[in-house]
Amino acid sequence: MGYCNFPYNQLRTPVNLMIAWRQARQEIDVDDETLFSFEYNLHPKLFDLAVRLNNGSYYSMTKQSHHNGTATRDAQDIDIQKIEDAIVQQAVFNALEPIFMQQFLDCSVFNCEMADGRLRDYRNCGDEYVVEAEIADCIRSLDHDLLMLLIGERIEDERLLPLIWFWLKTDRILANDNPYQVPSGYIEMTRNLLGRNVGLFALASMAIWVISKWMRRPINLKTILLAAAAMFTALNYKKVARLLPRSLIERFNHNNYQPGAVNCYPLPTLLVNIVLHEFDLAMTEAGLHFVRMVDRFAITVRDEESSDEVLGLAERELARLGLRLNLSKTYITRFDG
Repeated sequence: MGYCNFPYNQLRTPVNLMIAWRQARQEIDVDDETLFSFEYNLHPKLFDLAVRLNNGSYYSMTKQSHHNGTATRDAQDIDIQKIEDAIVQQAVFNALEPIFMQQFLDCSVFNCEMADGRLRDYRNCGDEYVVEAEIADCIRSLDHDLLMLLIGERIEDERLLPLIWFWLKTDRILANDNPYQVPSGYIEMTRNLLGRNVGLFALASMAIWVISKWMRRPINLKTILLAAAAMFTALNYKKVARLLPRSLIERFNHNNYQPGAVNCYPLPTLLVNIVLHEFDLAMTEAGLHFVRMVDRFAITVRDEESSDEVLGLAERELARLGLRLNLSKTYITRFDG
């Protein structure tokens, strides 16, 4: 299998970073003020990022900022780092995708329409049962060593491979948790949030008081404070969300989770597919009617007895990759059921 030795050269140019910025901009999870601030004088910022990628200081800067974890780094600095990571990760995806997409099998699809079309074809071939399954905790369970080994089979780049490895080990990709969390926790975040916005809170309270005078309808102090707090929260909803207990956030998002969408950026999906390509090979070599969309897959068979057999095969092949099925989201059904 041939190597592509220098994909790093493709991502470190200002032109490619600009392309990556335009692709990733809408998905970067930072407040609008920080995003617009970064976008102001964008070209010099991307040129500086390209320089740091060229001389290696981008990697060392990212590494140092993560491990030092000093409380002096405020939320805006962390958001700027998130923006730069998103741009570089998008650029890495753009460089890696053409290399790996050519090896992926047809059974690996990228949207529900493609998956449904493939299943209809199998049904027309006479299959009556479908095994639908999800890989349990695919993001966290992915074997990083195996992933790097598989990437190294296609590329040999002394600058790109260590960067991907660093992102993996610092949970910058393939992680559900926020790796950019302020080190000192909720207290530091609360201090930054209130310190920067106490003027806004007071202004909102005064505006409500003036409106009440203009309408000649007295409003008590409690109502003014509650209304000001509501305005304050609405204008700072992203920062306020960080103060909520993780259990509450997870409970709120539980029913909205979309399996297969492992991250808002495309690079994590590509990395997951690189590992699960080995799963695709095993299932197709067994002659199965198989389709997969990231961490979800389906197998169609002619009878119910065969469904148990293919499900057992899927479990064994996933175990070989260090993965397992999510049994609560694994079903055997009839097409007409």
